[in-house]
Amino acid sequence: MSLKPYKVCVDARLLLKSGIGRYISEVVPILKKTFDLTCIIHEEGIPFMDAHQIKYIIAQTKIYSIKEQVELPKIIPECDLFWSPHFNIPLFPIKAKKRLVTIHDAYHLAFLSSLSLAERIYAKIFFRMALILSNAVITVSEFSKRELVKFNGAKFNSKIQVILNGVSSFEPELAVVAPAAVHANYFLFVGNVKPHKNLKNAVLAFKAFCVAHPDAHYNFKIVGQQDGFINGDESIKSLLFSDALLKERIEFTGFVDDGELRALYEQAHCLVFPSLYEGFGLPPLEAMNVGTPAIVSNLASMPELCENAVLYFDPLDVDSIKVAMENIVFSTAVYDDLIGKGLIQVKKFSWNRSAQQHRELMEQVLIR
Repeated sequence: MSLKPYKVCVDARLLLKSGIGRYISEVVPILKKTFDLTCIIHEEGIPFMDAHQIKYIIAQTKIYSIKEQVELPKIIPECDLFWSPHFNIPLFPIKAKKRLVTIHDAYHLAFLSSLSLAERIYAKIFFRMALILSNAVITVSEFSKRELVKFNGAKFNSKIQVILNGVSSFEPELAVVAPAAVHANYFLFVGNVKPHKNLKNAVLAFKAFCVAHPDAHYNFKIVGQQDGFINGDESIKSLLFSDALLKERIEFTGFVDDGELRALYEQAHCLVFPSLYEGFGLPPLEAMNVGTPAIVSNLASMPELCENAVLYFDPLDVDSIKVAMENIVFSTAVYDDLIGKGLIQVKKFSWNRSAQQHRELMEQVLIR
């Protein structure tokens, strides 16, 4: 006689957000094959749940709100395990025998001074309580594990397990154009304007590259809405609107769907990823996945994830970024070598493997 599957409840309210939403959408359908799964979602997530035949409960309150702390204990059903895929855990007792949380990085603790007072208080409380209340903690790189231990104490070291994210394959039918036979003359930036993304230094390096090589005729494409970038950083806004060269050469794509993003990656000469802090930097791996090389910051988790498959630079040194741009543009040998290494490196990141490791950890927690 077979045993009934364990009941697992997942807080999937971030399902449609980038980053964590991708994580949830890739892992949850695979976990459904093993567990009696129920997801807590906002109403807009219903089509996904219906498509994958996953049970769900509708939550009404916003993420990071005081009200969610009142609502979640009421709507989380009796279950064997409750999994929070983000650090905004329910603080009060819930009807779950065990708890699991994923903390993707320690950005809020590492950049505490850049947050508002309310954000600082929230981050300190929720990071600490997520580590204390959970039976196990998942993070996405060895770098993130070291950071979590650094900011919260070595006593949590044994509780934290590293499970790498996967890299999603862009569906061929989503491409809006055929793959480019030759990469076009533009650098690509995929990210946002948060200070740690370091867009300003990449823009300054691009300007230096253009001035040093006036006949190269390269552009710089930034994925996202122009207002969303420049309004969040006054120094970027001033730089872009006061410099004639940058006004001519920098292009904001506006919102792009998966197909358009794939086309941008495929046709770019290379991806520029100047981030100062990443728990798991996805854009370089997405670029590798379609045969586009990347020049990448040498900080945080990037050397761990990219290994020898990218060209590194010091993100705090504008000239270092410029030199990397020159190497990727003017050395065919370097360029071709990185494409080949990237296609090999990206194979190390599988969502199926990641989901199976989640399943194994959940089972270990459940039988303890």
